[in-house]
Amino acid sequence: VNFQRYAYRTDRYGYVRDFKVYECEDCSDCPLRTQCTTAKSGKNRKIFYNPVWEELKHRARQSLTSETTATIYRQRKIDVEPVFGHVKALLGFTRFRLRGLPKVATEANLYFMANNMRKLARLACLYGKNTYPKSSFRFWIGIFLGQRTFCLGLQPLYISRVYLTGSDSGKWLGGFALS
Repeated sequence: VNFQRYAYRTDRYGYVRDFKVYECEDCSDCPLRTQCTTAKSGKNRKIFYNPVWEELKHRARQSLTSETTATIYRQRKIDVEPVFGHVKALLGFTRFRLRGLPKVATEANLYFMANNMRKLARLACLYGKNTYPKSSFRFWIGIFLGQRTFCLGLQPLYISRVYLTGSDSGKWLGGFALS
């Protein structure tokens, strides 16, 4: 494989990328041609080498093999990935239905808000059985859920009437509740 020339490509963002192009002199009689290329006969194998990209890949590989990064990824499996799994499996969120960054961000926030409400409902069930009459956590969960504890089983989300508590009790908020 011999160096042929320098090449430049402009990506869709306007960034110019520099490449070194290497090409074999003659691949027609090479016994390894079928392993190396699927090009028609008469065309040689070309290799485009981007030194900047290769350096970035090398740094990423080094970073991923370090002990601190391995620790971070082990913790990520515990902290972050279950949230995405629940949103995908329980809420059915497998792809975005809207286009455009602001709309996609809003849609993702709605799904994660629904997941947080699911967690709050679960906590409300756990703390709702609390024997302490003046639990502040139970008080705030009661305000959030409208003095009604929603126990989370395997049922899907449904629209329910949520009422205000206190002086405005009996006023319908028209919100979502968990079953």
